[in-house]
Amino acid sequence: IELITPSGRMELDPGIPFQVTWESMNLSGNEVNIYYSLNGGTNWLSIAYEAKDTASISWLVPEFKSNQNACVIKVEDVGNSEVFSENEDVFVILGVPLIELLYPIGGELFPANTSEVIQWRSSNLKEDVVQLLLSRDGGMMWDIIASDIPDVGIYDLVIPDITSTRTLFKIESP
Repeated sequence: IELITPSGRMELDPGIPFQVTWESMNLSGNEVNIYYSLNGGTNWLSIAYEAKDTASISWLVPEFKSNQNACVIKVEDVGNSEVFSENEDVFVILGVPLIELLYPIGGELFPANTSEVIQWRSSNLKEDVVQLLLSRDGGMMWDIIASDIPDVGIYDLVIPDITSTRTLFKIESP
């Protein structure tokens, strides 16, 4: 058995199917077990048990709050666990991106043309910038009001002149 993918220092996105591929010959049967490890191969979790040896399988990459930096995949012969292959270099499962708006949280009244500090917390974003969006209709439609904002958790916004009681703000990764 020779594991083909994942290879090298790949970064896999959480919650997205990834194609694990391998080549095999002269197995004791026509089935393989496929495992993944989050700690370089010390402990193993099952991806597929007694799967047909089809040379590939779609794996739904699991979701974690933070990056998992020492991941390994192993494909082994069901009939002989000493016949296996695992990736030589570890790969990374990226943590689930998170942005949480801390202020405003709802119910605030802001006079037009005044300055307010928008605050948020984020983790595992692919970009180092965020954008600020505004909805005047309770979230049905959104307009970008500031983009390429450094992801530092605060932004000083001059409140636009809006007459709506259904105005919402949201922060997102571009």
